[in-house]
Amino acid sequence: MTAASSSTASFTTIPDGGSTSARGFKAGALAAGIKPSGRPDLGMWASDVECVAAATFTQNTFPAAPVLLSRERVQSGRAQAVVFNAGNAKEWRTPNTVSIRVNGRGDHFFAYVEYCTAAWRAGGDSPQSFPMKEDPKTGRKGLVGFASGGKVHRWSLKYDPAGNGGAGVVTATIDNETAICNLSEGHKADGAVFNRFGILNVSKSADNGTDVYLDDINVNGRADSFDADPNWDAKNNRTTYATQNVRPRFDFGFSPTNPCNARVAIFPAPMQSTVLSVNVSKMRFA
Repeated sequence: MTAASSSTASFTTIPDGGSTSARGFKAGALAAGIKPSGRPDLGMWASDVECVAAATFTQNTFPAAPVLLSRERVQSGRAQAVVFNAGNAKEWRTPNTVSIRVNGRGDHFFAYVEYCTAAWRAGGDSPQSFPMKEDPKTGRKGLVGFASGGKVHRWSLKYDPAGNGGAGVVTATIDNETAICNLSEGHKADGAVFNRFGILNVSKSADNGTDVYLDDINVNGRADSFDADPNWDAKNNRTTYATQNVRPRFDFGFSPTNPCNARVAIFPAPMQSTVLSVNVSKMRFA
């Protein structure tokens, strides 16, 4: 019989310890106006000397700008400071958009009104989403949805910078139903450039594709009946992506051992130059 081997190690517990308990590390935070509460929302954690650092990153196909920048800077495997903020990047959102995001679910589809600024701050479905119903079994509320399978719908999408007490509001309609999304405090000043028109889908690797057909569109007073090719920008319309997510197990992955840091960016002018209005007389889901 062989005796089991064991090892011991001593360590010291630091009551109320924090990120600066180890010698050579400093940290600080301030209120930069990212969060409307006015509480500290931007911080820095720094070492007196350069040191080995580790980081993990999302496997999302469409990562946010801070992720792209951080990935670029992790190649050295060293870091001396990390800048972080208290808000989420909402990186699955699309910056510079006001939109109705659609999600096909068999014989019906769900729709969500949302926006995302140039600073990647987003919001949606507040104070009013499209109609909801309560599940009698769970008591949870969910969207009623709209019929698909060739059903024709009329819809509109409008951004009014003067609405919501001057903070900006996005209003969407499908048939006789309306969803309203007020811009959160401070988001209007982030700025956004609305220079494209299109459809946003909910990106989920487990779902099948959805076919959507549009006709008789009016964008800011300019009508298009599609009697001829409108020559829209079709960049990446036929692009395919390999998913890293395999059900029932999701492999979110890990990055190599490297640092994660970021820079401060300056964004465009406020979202207050014009009212954006899109009215469509026909939308059909296959």
